[in-house]
Amino acid sequence: APHLLAYQRAIIRQYADIPLAGIMKDEWGFPPDHTGNPAHDRYWYSRAMADAYAAAAGGRDLVRDALLMTLGERGRERERAAAVNRYRALCRDRNAEIEDDFYRAGKEHFGPDAWIVTHATWTPYPGAQEFRKNGLSWWHATRDVGQSDESTPYACRTSLAKRWGYPLWYNQYYAKEPEPYIGELWAGALGGGRLNVHPLYPRADLPRSERNGRLMRSGLMAGMTRLRMLDEVSGAPLACPVAVVFGHACAMNWTHPAYNDVGLGIASALSAKGFPVDLIPSSLAACGALTLDTDGSVRLGEQRYRAVVLHQPEYGGDAERAFFRRAAQGGSALFRVGDWLCDSQARPYADGGLPLAPERVFKDGAACVEPVLRALAAANVQPVTPWTARAQRWGHAGGKLAAPPVEGFTVLTDGTYIRVAGARQAEGDPIQERFSWQGHDLEVDAVGLVAVRFAPDGSLAAFAAGGFKHLRMDGLDVTVPERVDIAFKRGEDGRVRGVWQG
Repeated sequence: APHLLAYQRAIIRQYADIPLAGIMKDEWGFPPDHTGNPAHDRYWYSRAMADAYAAAAGGRDLVRDALLMTLGERGRERERAAAVNRYRALCRDRNAEIEDDFYRAGKEHFGPDAWIVTHATWTPYPGAQEFRKNGLSWWHATRDVGQSDESTPYACRTSLAKRWGYPLWYNQYYAKEPEPYIGELWAGALGGGRLNVHPLYPRADLPRSERNGRLMRSGLMAGMTRLRMLDEVSGAPLACPVAVVFGHACAMNWTHPAYNDVGLGIASALSAKGFPVDLIPSSLAACGALTLDTDGSVRLGEQRYRAVVLHQPEYGGDAERAFFRRAAQGGSALFRVGDWLCDSQARPYADGGLPLAPERVFKDGAACVEPVLRALAAANVQPVTPWTARAQRWGHAGGKLAAPPVEGFTVLTDGTYIRVAGARQAEGDPIQERFSWQGHDLEVDAVGLVAVRFAPDGSLAAFAAGGFKHLRMDGLDVTVPERVDIAFKRGEDGRVRGVWQG
């Protein structure tokens, strides 16, 4: 509808005299379809949409092309694929336009510090249902912070954080009992994010007041309070040395054999080896969000990738091709799964979409995992605690996806080492151990978490611990009489500032 932007701005403007902290748009998009329409025989239609389609398609008729997209015609296979690409892109781009205008209107009316949220996801999985609802516009729906919902794959959460430039992702989570929240809390801390607490899922046997009361009595708040110490010592996102960049057009095009496959199998396999992955749509290369570092390495926000897997890039447009041709000459080891023979209009590239050495090209994702691991080893990239296969694919076939455990260690892009222990107690488990990090030997006695970062000169730059009791390192030996949550860091002026709670 051509008036929609003005309509939503008018709604926002009605509240402009109230000093709101921000505004939210939740699960935006076309009316939901839990099936994803596997028959591909239903299309959103209005006169305005038909006009927009014709403008993008050189005057072609949306109704006529809907028949072509659904049934196909002998000899018009490329024309059909191009029509699907065009229709999907139209839906995604319009949704992104509406989301972006919502964001800008919120800032205009409530100030630059207004918080524009929440998750742009509907179903928590980058698959057929989202293609139909919003064109999988998650990475294009402008937000102040990367947000997701329920069981959204962690590789999506981490890349959304980097896309929007906020160090943490937030995942809105709910279940019927408190216990799963606690696991989600500690796993999230190890996966670079935090828990956005939704009340317990509605139950007929549970009074509304108990939906909050049970959570408050579960120990969840104690764990969340303890994890606040991490926020005091670092403002960097989770280090993910690998990017799996999926062909946005190809994944959404049901005429292609790789339809509905965004490469999560590759991301899961690498994470299970201790190398977290950012899952990224190739459309971020076209819009300029994906960039090249000074040495030509692929970069998203603060994350510089040591390896990039370009997954099923077929139908990537000229801007995507130009970007990855430059990236192939840069510092990231670039691999490709699947062919790249045609552009977004399904026209063959005369010289190939992205020529790479044969040892960097694979027909299926599973075959590229070991070569990527070898490239990481050659670059001396060290693994963190391996993730475990326990996350369900929402409404999709395939094995469980890797997710962070509730105990182990990880690293942020600024070199902060984070050790988490939350397997048994909501407030965290004892951490009494010795470990080495960046050439320093540490001995700690704490509860739930320990975080440490060293400056380039080797001095201690930041430290945090839950239930802190003891630290010994580099001649420093500190013991406190009673356990306390602490966090401190050295500022650019050389002064040490910190907090404690107990």
